[in-house]
Amino acid sequence: MLGQYGQLHIDHEGAVSSAFQDLLSSCARKFHWTLVPQFSIERKGAAPIRVDAAILDTFSLTRGLWEAKDSHDDLEKEIKAKLAVGYPKQNIIFQAPERAVLYQNGLRKGLNEDITDAKNLVELLKEFFEYRLPHHEEWEQAVKEFRERLPEIAQAVQKLIEQERRTNPKFVQSFEAFYAVCRPKSLFGEIGWRDG
Repeated sequence: MLGQYGQLHIDHEGAVSSAFQDLLSSCARKFHWTLVPQFSIERKGAAPIRVDAAILDTFSLTRGLWEAKDSHDDLEKEIKAKLAVGYPKQNIIFQAPERAVLYQNGLRKGLNEDITDAKNLVELLKEFFEYRLPHHEEWEQAVKEFRERLPEIAQAVQKLIEQERRTNPKFVQSFEAFYAVCRPKSLFGEIGWRDG
């Protein structure tokens, strides 16, 4: 699509950015993430920054940012200006119709790459979508470990409840009162906690 626009000499930001946005959105869906256009980033003691899009995961964590520029803009100059006002540098693509620059972990990755070359475009997207901030890696590891341990935890809780039901009358009374509040109602009447 980007190449087609180039052949038609369409190089203004609005037209080309929609094609790149569609590409980012399509890639994000493969990770079950969502592209959010015109994403606002709150800053302490300063006005919010609005980027052209953010990629959010299922927990609403920001996985990457994208800022589009017009082909008539000097991309290097525009990047400097955006960074000077505080644009984040954790994982952001600054993109003009035919070129892109990726920043990760505060550092510039690579040069001002020609993204009309499919190999460069694929490499850019691969690095962008594979990047993980350290706290995102920790979060993903914690979620994985919790998922693995959930059956064990549930079994331990069930065992504790059963033990307390047999030996602690006050627990039974409190549990029944709690369950009465939470008890699901159906068309066929109430479902009791002793039934199953």
